[in-house]
Amino acid sequence: MKKLVLLLAVVLLSNSDLFSQSGPYSIGLRLGGGSEFGAELSYQHTLGGNGRLEADLGFYNHHTKDYGTNGFKLTGIYQWVLPIDNGFYWYFGGGVSVGNYSYVYYDDDKFNKHGTFLSIPLNIGIEYRIPKAPLNFSLDFRPELGVLYPTNRLFGAGIALGIRYTL
Repeated sequence: MKKLVLLLAVVLLSNSDLFSQSGPYSIGLRLGGGSEFGAELSYQHTLGGNGRLEADLGFYNHHTKDYGTNGFKLTGIYQWVLPIDNGFYWYFGGGVSVGNYSYVYYDDDKFNKHGTFLSIPLNIGIEYRIPKAPLNFSLDFRPELGVLYPTNRLFGAGIALGIRYTL
């Protein structure tokens, strides 16, 4: 199986005509990001002009002897993408995040809290698109303002590394 995957990767990446231009879709991972979301599935769709839409879906599940948390978050952001030089771009934008969480604290009274949250994220970052290859890498900063957050968390922020395959 490993040999088949390696052979497929070599064949796809060796054909420079196949990936000579960037496609309108990218899919991959956004790693980091703060707010307990270690990794998010990430999808980008290029629009006309300098705009694109990004959708990220993150899941988390963390348990210790004292507490447990789990939940999900869906983020949608509109971004303006501007070229810098030699495959580098910078982007900025804003959108909305919605999700659900659950906290359980294991003590004598076993405290349990759960709910839905809504926040407004802003996004700024830098991206590198590998010439003649279907990969791009990004590094971004995303602060979020909590609009509806039952835990009274009004502000969160994180830095994340994005790794995406361009279709």
